Amino acid sequence: MEKLNNCKKQVFDFVDFLKEYHNSDLKNFSKDFLACGLSALSLATPMYAFLETVFPKIVNKIPEISHFFPDMTSEDSIELRLGLSPFILLGGYIADKLRIKSRRKAKGNNSIGHHDGSFGTKLGFLTNIIPYGIKFGDLSKTGILTSFSIPIYYVIGRAEGFTMDFFKHVIKNEAPTERIPKKLWENSRKIKISLAGLIFATSIALTAGVYKTSDYLSESKEKKEEKVGNLEKISLRNDAFHFRIPLKDYSAPADGLRVCNSKNF
Repeated sequence: MEKLNNCKKQVFDFVDFLKEYHNSDLKNFSKDFLACGLSALSLATPMYAFLETVFPKIVNKIPEISHFFPDMTSEDSIELRLGLSPFILLGGYIADKLRIKSRRKAKGNNSIGHHDGSFGTKLGFLTNIIPYGIKFGDLSKTGILTSFSIPIYYVIGRAEGFTMDFFKHVIKNEAPTERIPKKLWENSRKIKISLAGLIFATSIALTAGVYKTSDYLSESKEKKEEKVGNLEKISLRNDAFHFRIPLKDYSAPADGLRVCNSKNF
């Protein structure tokens, strides 16, 4: 009962924090939600696409760990990414607010960048084990893919702290944080908007490149398997010809005796 009350208290505290953060302004909330969501999508989509499609195809070439990492086709990954997009938008917004609260509580000499990376690792592990579990329906595959994603969670968390702060600075004119270099936020608004657009466009291009690479690797593997299969068929035919017992032709002469005409007799 005490744990439930603590949980309720944390939820209410978080809601109060959101009200204070947005000053109960719906327009402010909409811009903030858009900035956080676009930032989360821009970073998560290409990196998780790589993790789900290209990375397994590369490491599974090593015989010792072949088939150890669950492999996904481009179509399956695209379907999963599209299905998760609304949740990533919402998750990006919530993650940003939790990150802000965590930054305020952070102690020690660790940089904000390292804090954001560590925060991303914890959050990524919790938020990805569910969709992968639903997708694979296999605890071992889910655990493997989630566990080996930890370095990516750190990179995404570190980068996401910067991009979200930057997108909020551009879209809703929020004051720049320590994560945004001074030379960057001193630029004109047009330049900063262009840079934000470039980040989003680069994300789309990288994602397309990842899926194209995945398709190429899949086609190469299929062609190799087909070639090996053809060679095996040829080898089997040659073996059958080599071990075939030569046929002996006989003809019956006029005197009724059977004479073998085969040279191998």
